[in-house]
Amino acid sequence: MHHFYLSPDRLWSKTYSLLLIPSLLMFQILLSACFSDNITQNSNQSEVARQHYLTAKEQFNSSELNAALTNINKAITLQRNYYYYYLRQRIYKNLMLWERCAKDGETLIQLEPGYYESYLLTADCNQQTGRYREAINAYSWFVSEQGLRRADLFFKRGISYSLLGEVERAISDWEYACELDTSYCNLSDRLNK
Repeated sequence: MHHFYLSPDRLWSKTYSLLLIPSLLMFQILLSACFSDNITQNSNQSEVARQHYLTAKEQFNSSELNAALTNINKAITLQRNYYYYYLRQRIYKNLMLWERCAKDGETLIQLEPGYYESYLLTADCNQQTGRYREAINAYSWFVSEQGLRRADLFFKRGISYSLLGEVERAISDWEYACELDTSYCNLSDRLNK
């Protein structure tokens, strides 16, 4: 005959488990009852924000920029989301509100550091506001750190160098932009006139 015997340690762990499970279930029930309204409210708020975003995106694509700005502002008020900020940044750019464009870019980079399209747009907006060194640093980051060899980056960086009076660097960038894409070859000549 075989007798089954639980050691005191195993007996304690089984008893503890049996007592803990109902307590955890009760805690989960209480939490869900307390926070279900908040979860539902946040879910509804998120959905309303998304609807404002989608409307703003449609309006942006149809060049209804002021209406798009109104809707995207509502979306951002309801929910901070990098897609929302990026759309607003693009709206600001098209409205030529360069300071706001650059500011949203800085916010967006904090929210989503890997969203590189915003880095480029922020660099363009900084260039438009006269923050040429910041624009140069951003364009240079793409060239050196990301290995991008795009004619537009070199051309834009050349513009910033030129506006800072660093003509040799500007010409070097413009010549390289021309090597990458011949459509940039005559643009620097027009800028020098």
